[in-house]
Amino acid sequence: MLKIFPLFAVALLIVGGVARADFVLLGYDTTNPNGENGAPSPDLPAADVAGFITPLLLSRGAGVNPNQGIAFNSNNWSLASSADLSSDKYIQWGWSASTQNVDLTNMTLQYDVSDKGPDQLVIAISVDGGSFSTIFTDTAVDPSDETHTIDLSAFTNVETATFRLFGFDADDPGGTLDIEEIVEDGARGIFVRGDLSAVPEPSCLGLLGFAALTGCLRRRRD
Repeated sequence: MLKIFPLFAVALLIVGGVARADFVLLGYDTTNPNGENGAPSPDLPAADVAGFITPLLLSRGAGVNPNQGIAFNSNNWSLASSADLSSDKYIQWGWSASTQNVDLTNMTLQYDVSDKGPDQLVIAISVDGGSFSTIFTDTAVDPSDETHTIDLSAFTNVETATFRLFGFDADDPGGTLDIEEIVEDGARGIFVRGDLSAVPEPSCLGLLGFAALTGCLRRRRD
């Protein structure tokens, strides 16, 4: 067995060397198209979409209300002092179908709150229809804009992903939280990035098979 290891090592290095590049899977323009008219911000479609995924709307759970503003603004956040991932007080985004699995890399978003808005928030992810788990916590939300890039590299070979932001510890139901546009990225307020999951090329698979066969032949000669 030891004699075939070097051949497998070469083959695996080649398989692992298939070029991949980080790119935007999903981006949302969080500008309220009706904001100048004083209308509440509606659910919004994705503005940037990788061609192989089916995006979700940037939307709200039933417990959160649209609010007026020039960004994706919402009120009626939880007054409780702790997060509840089973509650309906969230905003949501992601994608519901894909023809190519991906390795997630990171997500960038920008948000702020009003003086009576949620003092805390968590962001959770559900991968491939699984239960939601927390990936980010902010225990002291600043009323001025906050921009965060969240590491998602633990999530590999992902087919679908749903993200939810739960705001809580609000001072009043009328307090607001909005997803702001990131200035350097135009009007986008959320970006999700990733790589295509590695798939060995046919030539690489052939090399692995050749390595195994050669190793077996050497063992028989010995």
